[in-house]
Amino acid sequence: MILYYLAMNQYLMMVRFYLIDDIYYSITLHLSCHLQNKPGAIEIYLLIQFILFVVKNYVLLFL
Repeated sequence: MILYYLAMNQYLMMVRFYLIDDIYYSITLHLSCHLQNKPGAIEIYLLIQFILFVVKNYVLLFL
Protein backbone atom coordinates (compact mmCIF):
# COMPACT_ATOMS: atom_id res chain seq x y z
CA MET A 1 0.00 0.00 0.00
CA ILE A 2 2.84 2.38 0.80
CA LEU A 3 4.49 1.68 -2.56
CA TYR A 4 1.20 2.38 -4.32
CA TYR A 5 0.88 5.70 -2.48
CA LEU A 6 4.46 6.69 -3.36
CA ALA A 7 3.95 5.73 -7.00
CA MET A 8 0.72 7.74 -7.22
CA ASN A 9 2.36 10.72 -5.54
CA GLN A 10 5.24 10.59 -8.04
CA TYR A 11 2.77 10.25 -10.92
CA LEU A 12 0.74 13.26 -9.75
CA MET A 13 3.90 15.35 -9.39
CA MET A 14 4.86 14.44 -12.95
CA VAL A 15 1.37 15.31 -14.25
CA ARG A 16 1.48 18.68 -12.48
CA PHE A 17 4.91 19.41 -13.94
CA TYR A 18 3.85 18.58 -17.51
CA LEU A 19 0.58 20.49 -17.15
CA ILE A 20 2.35 23.63 -15.92
CA ASP A 21 5.04 23.23 -18.57
CA ASP A 22 2.38 22.86 -21.28
CA ILE A 23 0.59 25.99 -20.10
CA TYR A 24 3.90 27.88 -20.05
CA TYR A 25 4.78 26.91 -23.62
CA SER A 26 1.29 27.60 -24.96
CA ILE A 27 1.37 31.12 -23.46
CA THR A 28 4.81 31.82 -24.92
CA LEU A 29 3.75 30.51 -28.33
CA HIS A 30 0.66 32.71 -28.28
CA LEU A 31 2.76 35.73 -27.30
CA SER A 32 5.32 35.12 -30.01
CA CYS A 33 2.55 34.98 -32.63
CA HIS A 34 0.76 38.02 -31.23
CA LEU A 35 3.83 40.25 -30.91
CA GLN A 36 5.23 39.48 -34.34
CA ASN A 37 6.48 42.49 -36.36
CA LYS A 38 5.63 45.10 -33.73
CA PRO A 39 8.07 47.77 -32.54
CA GLY A 40 9.66 46.88 -29.23
CA ALA A 41 8.14 43.41 -29.37
CA ILE A 42 11.36 41.55 -28.58
CA GLU A 43 11.87 43.47 -25.33
CA ILE A 44 8.27 42.88 -24.25
CA TYR A 45 8.52 39.22 -25.25
CA LEU A 46 11.74 38.67 -23.29
CA LEU A 47 10.36 40.43 -20.22
CA ILE A 48 7.18 38.33 -20.28
CA GLN A 49 9.27 35.19 -20.90
CA PHE A 50 11.34 35.96 -17.81
CA ILE A 51 8.27 36.65 -15.65
CA LEU A 52 6.58 33.44 -16.81
CA PHE A 53 9.77 31.46 -16.19
CA VAL A 54 10.03 32.77 -12.64
CA VAL A 55 6.34 32.13 -11.93
CA LYS A 56 6.53 28.62 -13.42
CA ASN A 57 9.52 27.67 -11.28
CA TYR A 58 7.96 29.21 -8.18
CA VAL A 59 4.76 27.21 -8.71
CA LEU A 60 6.70 24.00 -9.35
CA LEU A 61 8.74 24.55 -6.22
CA PHE A 62 5.68 24.70 -3.98
CA LEU A 63 3.46 22.03 -5.58
